[in-house]
Amino acid sequence: MIKEDFLQKLLFHEPSILPIGEIYPDFSKLIPIMREFPVKSGYIDVLYATPNGNICLVETKLWRNPEAHRTVVAQIIDYASDLATFSFQEFCEASTKLSGEGAIDSFFKTLRRDGIRVNNIEFQANIQQSLSTGRFLLLIIGDKIYPQVTLITEAIQSAPHLEFSIALAELRFYESNSGYLVVPNIVGRTNEVTRAVVKIRYEQSKPEIDVTAFEEETKSTRGKTNRRDFLSQMPEDFADIFLPIFEDWERRGYTISWGTVGFTIRTLS
Repeated sequence: MIKEDFLQKLLFHEPSILPIGEIYPDFSKLIPIMREFPVKSGYIDVLYATPNGNICLVETKLWRNPEAHRTVVAQIIDYASDLATFSFQEFCEASTKLSGEGAIDSFFKTLRRDGIRVNNIEFQANIQQSLSTGRFLLLIIGDKIYPQVTLITEAIQSAPHLEFSIALAELRFYESNSGYLVVPNIVGRTNEVTRAVVKIRYEQSKPEIDVTAFEEETKSTRGKTNRRDFLSQMPEDFADIFLPIFEDWERRGYTISWGTVGFTIRTLS
């Protein structure tokens, strides 16, 4: 009988077994970072990065009943929320179990030892961007998947400020005289069904930020949004107020990065 420890080792040492690049091309090459990566609410079963600085979290489950889906979806989103609080320094320290600048040096040495070529500065900037925005791919992998879309969308609403996507994959094992034949299959992935409205209040004190989720019609979307599409989703009277503010941000030279449902903005200071 296949055990979860065996499944995790297999995924860590043979990430190419996952056909996730067919759906998410940015994740076609997964670099194993760590098993049992520690975060506040527990341990991520398997953590990957890509050469261009994307991050993938994997939670494994050998399914016994459909109720397991609710638990594992909530669990992996908790892990994603925790990971989104990390800096690149903390990410390296957790990955290498070292502290200080030595952790970053050791992290990049590990990548080079595995034959991975990355631009250190660009890679670090992209990893930090992924951490800051929660732009992760969350993979739930088991030997049998019973997709429960409503349960997934309920869980997604618990973290509308993150830009993650979820995919579910089956790995079917067939025993032979020489070992196991493993047949992977992507059986489910999320569509965007929730949008977050972020309200920022600044009254000569520390800014206060509220995040409110609201429902919209389910629409299959891929890639990043842009200013035109973002404004088209707003009520007309609110868009008229928001547009001059947005244009002022652009004139001031603020960095605006578009995600799948909204944007992040960074000031010069």
